[in-house]
Amino acid sequence: MLSENVLLSPWIHVGSTLHHHSALHDGETLEARGVVTGLFERKGHEFVELDVDMRGDGRPVLSGSHTAIWRPRQAAT
Repeated sequence: MLSENVLLSPWIHVGSTLHHHSALHDGETLEARGVVTGLFERKGHEFVELDVDMRGDGRPVLSGSHTAIWRPRQAAT
C-alpha cells in the first residue's frame, strides 16, 4: 500500500497500532485498503503515516495505523 502512495526505497518500520476485530475464515475473500494520513519530517528523516482497513467478505477483520521512515536522512560526507 505504501508503494502506491510514496516513492519507496529501503524504508524503516517505526511502529504500528492494530485492532483485531475477528478472524478471517477459510474461503473468505480478503480485501485490504489503505490511505496515507500524514507525511512529516523529524531530525532529517521523512515519515509516512498509513491507515489500513482489512475486511473478510465485507466484515471487519483488522484496522490500524502504521508509521515508517520512507526517506532516511543522508549521512554527512
